[in-house]
Amino acid sequence: MNENYLIPDGVGRAEIVRKRSRFIAEAVSISSSEDARTKIKNKREEHPQCNHVVYAFISGDPQTEAGGMSDDGEPSGTAGKPVMDVVKGSGIFNVLVTVVRYFGGTKLGTGGLVSAYSESAKRAIDELPVVKFVPLTPFSIKVPYNLYEKVALIITGAGGKIEKKNFTDIIAITGTVPESNLKSCNAELKNISEGNIFIQ
Repeated sequence: MNENYLIPDGVGRAEIVRKRSRFIAEAVSISSSEDARTKIKNKREEHPQCNHVVYAFISGDPQTEAGGMSDDGEPSGTAGKPVMDVVKGSGIFNVLVTVVRYFGGTKLGTGGLVSAYSESAKRAIDELPVVKFVPLTPFSIKVPYNLYEKVALIITGAGGKIEKKNFTDIIAITGTVPESNLKSCNAELKNISEGNIFIQ
C-alpha cells in the first residue's frame, strides 16, 4: 500500500461572497462513503434555507479510493466537479468538502459558478490541518507489574499509544503501534521479557 498520503487532522472553513450569493465551504474528515453521506445530510439540516449543498469527497487510500460529488441543482459541471478537482488536486484522502450556497438574486453564469465553487473549496482545503497517514497495528497484551513501566516506555517510544489498562493480578493493556515500528518494538519487548511479551 502507498502510505505517502495525507488525511485531515481537523476542520477547514471558508466563506466568499459573489454578487450577494454566499458560498460557505467546509472540509472535514470522513471514515467512509456512508459517513460522508451522513455528514452531507447533516449539513442540509444545518442550512434548511440554503439553495444548494454542493459536495465532493474521496474516501479510502490511493489503491482503494471511492468518491462522490453533486451539483445539487446547479447547472451540470459547474459545482460538484470544480470542488472535486480541488479535492483531488490536494492529495488528501478521507475528506469531504461541502459548499453551501445562499443565492443572492443575481445569476453568476457557468464561468462565475465554476470560479466561486473552486475558490471556496480551495480556501477551505487551505485552512484544513492535515497529517501524513500512518498505518497502525492494534494490540492487546498482558504485562506483569514489574515490567509495566519498561513496556510502556518501549511502546510509546515506538510512536504507539496505550489506550486502555486493566489492573488485576496482571496488567492487560490495549492500544496501537505504527506498523513501520512493529519489528523493532517487538525486539525490545522480547528482550526485556525473555521472549514472553510481544505484539502479534
